[in-house]
Amino acid sequence: MSFEIERLVGGLTPANPGDPRTFPAIWNDTADELEAVEGRVTTAEGDISSLDGRLTTAEGDIGQLQTDITSLVIDDLTDVDTDGKADGDLLRYDATAGEWKPDTLAASDLTDVDTAGSTAGDLLRFDGTGWGPDTLDTDDVVEAGNLYYTDARVEAVIAASDTDDLAEGATNLYYTDARAESAADGRIAAATTDDLSEGTTNLYFTDQRADDRADGRIAAATTDALTEGASNLYYTDGRASAAAPVQSVNTATGDVVLDTDDIDEGAGNLYYTDGRAAAAAPVQSVNTQTGAVSLGAADVGAFPDDGKLGDLDDVSIAGITDGQLIAYQASTDTFIPASPAGITTADITGLDLVWNDF
Repeated sequence: MSFEIERLVGGLTPANPGDPRTFPAIWNDTADELEAVEGRVTTAEGDISSLDGRLTTAEGDIGQLQTDITSLVIDDLTDVDTDGKADGDLLRYDATAGEWKPDTLAASDLTDVDTAGSTAGDLLRFDGTGWGPDTLDTDDVVEAGNLYYTDARVEAVIAASDTDDLAEGATNLYYTDARAESAADGRIAAATTDDLSEGTTNLYFTDQRADDRADGRIAAATTDALTEGASNLYYTDGRASAAAPVQSVNTATGDVVLDTDDIDEGAGNLYYTDGRAAAAAPVQSVNTQTGAVSLGAADVGAFPDDGKLGDLDDVSIAGITDGQLIAYQASTDTFIPASPAGITTADITGLDLVWNDF
């Protein structure tokens, strides 16, 4: 086995005086002479893999030889300064210092990319000659499983629906006879005429109204001028009480005022209730909304008019930092933030971005 010499102190002269890592010859024990094999050491006993000390032959001491073939790293190069390097950095040449130093790659560093006028959330779009900032809207996204909103689609869903398609909630319940009767019984039991507003035709009775009515009629006529006949008799309290078809109403006598709470509901003409009115409507609610319903894009799962890159299902930009790009991650089938390392314009062809390291 042979190995390459990293450093030799004393003894042999390098083949290239400017590079002390190369040497023109090694000692051949069999021929008892130096053999011109640059940069490698071999002995009669076998290859030397590591030597730190002095190499001696029959002719004398060659000198001190130090070598390490496994620990050479980029920091050992004299024209490379990696101080301050971070994950994803590349090396950029600093002509003033004559060194390679850590740096990052931005889109503005690419000769065919113009980022002037770009704002947060923009994407890069190719215009045939170069790349520039642009925005994404629903016209750029192909419709797939989540369909865009259209009036026709919403109307078709509503037209095909009935109350069987809408689960009963905890507040607005469906109508049943039992529920209606229970609610009516409770309201009737707790109500009085004070709960029924007076209309414009059928007015409530008041003593003043009755007096005014009677005064007017009495002033226009008198029984003294009319003899009582055999059929149309004069009024007396006894005659009136005996002749009245109704002696009392719900055990009340005298001037009795009735409202719908005092009258049982028939089988044909039912009383109005909110539940019956709601049940008769073709649509009870739309997306839990009642009354004048207004639907927006969010109600039908469409992409919003003000959508951003992060709103896309296959894009995750959580934790993204200034200057980062997004790259496709096959393991999750999504685009995620990434800081490319070692990328030049030669690595970019159209929209096919190939990142060799993240």
